[in-house]
Amino acid sequence: MLLKFLGIIIFFFSVVGISISQDSDKEAKMGNYSFLKGQSQLNLEFDYHDMTVGKKTESEYCDDKIFEYNNQEDGKGDWWFEEWRAARKERYEPDFIESLSQELSGSGISVSTNKQTQYTLIVKTLHTEPGYYAGRFTKASYCTFQYTFRDNSNESEFIYYSKRISGESTNIYKLDVVKRISINYWKAARLLGSYISDFLIKN
Repeated sequence: MLLKFLGIIIFFFSVVGISISQDSDKEAKMGNYSFLKGQSQLNLEFDYHDMTVGKKTESEYCDDKIFEYNNQEDGKGDWWFEEWRAARKERYEPDFIESLSQELSGSGISVSTNKQTQYTLIVKTLHTEPGYYAGRFTKASYCTFQYTFRDNSNESEFIYYSKRISGESTNIYKLDVVKRISINYWKAARLLGSYISDFLIKN
């Protein structure tokens, strides 16, 4: 009897685990955003923990760049690292917030940071490809994001992904890595906002 009971418990949790895993792999385009109906505000947080850059961890990427640039000119690598980190607050996050706000304005949802709201959207950057431009040799920049919508009243979460989002076009921003990455955030927010708005209109 005990073994049968344990079997039922194990089966239950395995089913729940599969359900959570399947939902957490869902593309943002296919998301169910019904929980945002009637909401007038959405709080935003940004997370870069464990982000990879190119084929390296962010720490490895930054260490290599600092070493490379400091060898070219004393202090250049340290200056580069300060700019790399500052771009988050100065460029990427403001661009994401502005773009998402524009897309959600028609749905009556305002976007802000550091505010008490029922739902918080945690924008986690999983991967950044900085890209490069060297004459005929180019590689477009792109980012992969995880979006976690957290219900602050009960800590439940809805998780979706947007993979390999690239905002580059023609020759725009090719020589400026910060601008290349920044436009990825702008485009990701525009797409996410359109998915949410379209869902709320149709459902």
